[in-house]
Amino acid sequence: MFCREEPANSGLSWSRRSGSDLSTEKTQLLRRSRKGEGNCIFLMQALGRRFGMYFLRGTLCLLLHDAFMFAVPQVLSLLLGFMRDRDTAMWKGFLYAALLFLLSCLQSLLNHHYMFHCFTLGMRLKTAVMGLVYRKCLLISGPARQQCTMGEIINLVSADTQKLMDFVVYFNSIWITPIEITLCFYFLWQLLGLSALVGIIVIILVFPLNGFIAKMRSRLQEVQMKFMDGRIRLMNEILSGVKILKFYAWEKAFLRRVGVLRDGELQALKKSQILYSVSLASFNSSSFLIPLTVFAVYVLIDERNILDAQKIFVSVALINILKTPLSQLPFAISTAMQAVVSLRRLGHFLCQEELNHDNVEKLPYSTGGYSVIIEGGSFSWTNAGLPCLQRINMKVKTGSLVAVVGHVASGKSSLLSAMLGEMEKKSGFVSVKGSVAYVPQQAWIQNASLKDNILFGGERKEGWYHRVLEACALLPDLDILPAETAPRSGRRV
Repeated sequence: MFCREEPANSGLSWSRRSGSDLSTEKTQLLRRSRKGEGNCIFLMQALGRRFGMYFLRGTLCLLLHDAFMFAVPQVLSLLLGFMRDRDTAMWKGFLYAALLFLLSCLQSLLNHHYMFHCFTLGMRLKTAVMGLVYRKCLLISGPARQQCTMGEIINLVSADTQKLMDFVVYFNSIWITPIEITLCFYFLWQLLGLSALVGIIVIILVFPLNGFIAKMRSRLQEVQMKFMDGRIRLMNEILSGVKILKFYAWEKAFLRRVGVLRDGELQALKKSQILYSVSLASFNSSSFLIPLTVFAVYVLIDERNILDAQKIFVSVALINILKTPLSQLPFAISTAMQAVVSLRRLGHFLCQEELNHDNVEKLPYSTGGYSVIIEGGSFSWTNAGLPCLQRINMKVKTGSLVAVVGHVASGKSSLLSAMLGEMEKKSGFVSVKGSVAYVPQQAWIQNASLKDNILFGGERKEGWYHRVLEACALLPDLDILPAETAPRSGRRV
């Protein structure tokens, strides 16, 4: 363990900072509130405070798009009225035609600008949540780490963050779709009278069915994610111990275990997609049934009701507008249910217990004195557990080289974990000066060349690189390797 002066802009990857920088490493926004707010709602509030204004700018574009969209049938009605009245001035016809062209162009421009805002915000949201999960992994306590498996964390970063990104695109459809449907039927009422109520009946029949389907799909997604967590966890175990698995010829046994989890996941996914197909079919069929029933009832209820060109074209334009919210609604309901499940999973993980920053006192670097001090230390891995290390007293001078030697399972790694603050301090005092570089027993390397692993994306300073090779006594080993400094690292052998 080496202690050095801590630069002003450096960060700790294993521990919390003290002082004003403490809030950058702690996920305090995602703690449970005293009023008992749910994890899902609390996470939504934190994300809303961070990305709300950018999202509102995109929502403004959507509102302007819808205003121009509903203006098109009104201008079309004026244009058809102009064509029927031969005494009207010619310039009005050119004005109405130009307005139709201008409104269509503005619709396209605002719609693409809104989608650009949504996808940009979705990517930012996904990246922010992925970084939040990563920082939480560095701060999570030992007991909480046992509950959160590697497969669950991988799913949180890959699958659940993607669900949140998809939800951003369709979020506005949840509240603006009823408004659009209401406006469509209001204008149809003005145009066709009581016959427009028949279309409302068709919509009323469709919504309860899709509400039930959305609830069922939410439950199925929770089941699917549980199977996926188990499958990824098992695959990580297989890949990490593939040598032993091959030695004992356990391939078929583990293949059956993976197959059982995969079959359960596929079964839940199959049921969810069948329900989604039913939902999609109901909304798509309603866009055909609405004009059919409305026009049929309009003609049949009164012999004086005649469908002229103006009524037909304007009604069809309004019904075409109605197709957009009806087609987006099943996607919006589906993504909303999936996002709720993902938010619940993310909130549960982010509210897990964290390491206690009071376990280790961080002091500024100084050249004299002791870099590490432990006095009367007693440490355990859990708050309720028995102490694993007791009566620990040690002092490490600044600049000294110290080796801790002992039998297997005698507590050498636990002592280092206690210095890092990863064990619960039952009693005593621990202080560390400056920053700490920690190399664990299970080293992490990139699947890249040896040189890339040493430089780690930094500038290629040959002099510094060769000094590292010499300090690590790697020069004799490199002479043996056929590719010298270019062999690939990180492979499973």
